[in-house]
Amino acid sequence: MKKFAILCLSFFLIIILSGCSGSNPDQLPAGYAVTYEGNRADGGTVPLDSNSYIEGQTATVLNNTGSLVKTGYNFNGWNTAADGTGDTCIAGQTLSIGSTNVVLYAIWAIDIYIVTYEGNGSDAGTVPLDTNSYIEGQTVTVLDNTGSLLKTGYTFSGWNTIADGSGESYTAGETFPMGLSNVVMYAMWTNNIYTVTYDGNGSTGGTVPTDSAAYIQGQTVTVLDNTGSLLKTGYTFTGWNTAADGSGDTYISSQTFSMALSNVTLYAKWDVLINRQWYSITSSADGTKLAALGFEQIYTSTDSGATWTARDSSRQWNSITSSADGTKLAATVVGGQIYTSTNSGVTWTARDSSRQWNSITSSADGTKLAATVVGGQIYTSTDSGITWTARDSSRQWIYITSSADGTKLAAMVVFGNIYISIDSGVTWTPRF
Repeated sequence: MKKFAILCLSFFLIIILSGCSGSNPDQLPAGYAVTYEGNRADGGTVPLDSNSYIEGQTATVLNNTGSLVKTGYNFNGWNTAADGTGDTCIAGQTLSIGSTNVVLYAIWAIDIYIVTYEGNGSDAGTVPLDTNSYIEGQTVTVLDNTGSLLKTGYTFSGWNTIADGSGESYTAGETFPMGLSNVVMYAMWTNNIYTVTYDGNGSTGGTVPTDSAAYIQGQTVTVLDNTGSLLKTGYTFTGWNTAADGSGDTYISSQTFSMALSNVTLYAKWDVLINRQWYSITSSADGTKLAALGFEQIYTSTDSGATWTARDSSRQWNSITSSADGTKLAATVVGGQIYTSTNSGVTWTARDSSRQWNSITSSADGTKLAATVVGGQIYTSTDSGITWTARDSSRQWIYITSSADGTKLAAMVVFGNIYISIDSGVTWTPRF
């Protein structure tokens, strides 16, 4: 009986143990992961797929959500092999999970850069064309101005990486290593420099003036005087002309012109000495500076009359006077105005209104002036001719003269008396 009980218990245990070692039809299959690898990225983070996949399940490829970057390269998707020899996947694409985990490696395409050329204000020609594609570190050779770029008033002087010339400058044939961006080469332009020279044009003495300035297009040029006392036997100097034969533009001292696109030569202009219809002449105290009224022209000399320069334009000049130093001049025009100069006759300014002006006189310092009007009054000025005041009553005044300080004046009337003033012309007394 006892043996039978032991046999039954053993049989029961065998049945229980056999049940525990059998397969479970509800057991879950193994799970697989999809991971992402930067593959030598030097910035950003890989995306994270937190899903667990079973064999045959579909996974959606993620985008470069962590902004992976690699210097000198562009992100170009994912691949199942680090060297790109596996299956390539792009964001949004699906892949079927097999019986292993999946690793997707970032794929990097090397960046390609170009070099372009810019005329930078050129008004003719074409920019050179560089058809090469470059990678970082590759050598670039700078091209020449093969398309003959031009800019009026300027000379091409090379290339620069910034339009205003503040970048890196290069000339044709120079090289540089390509960086991490496209390069634009801007044409550099240098202002053309022009000169003004003077030519004696047959002079027999003296020297031409020298203008040492350098001019650019549009800059103002001031014409020089005959500072070297040029002379030509039998002729008088009358100014300058842009053509030797006088057919160009004529200029006198202190006139200005705008520099054009070429050097300028100013040729001395000579007029044959002829008898002129002179009207009046005046001198500085030392006799070196003279001014004379010829037929419709004022002439000045700074060398005691050896050479003369034509000054103001044609008018019916009548009388002229000078300060002691010869810098201040005043002249009358018959039926016109009084004109004054403060630079020895180089330039003139119209003053009082039109009258039948006759004679004019000046104090030594040129501040006090007095002038007569035929059939009119005497007029005086105490500010170098800027303003004038009518004085004595109408008479047939002809000539007038002044003391050095301008306080004593004497004037003549045709077929009349000589009148004297000792108060700068305020009152007058008939004398002789």
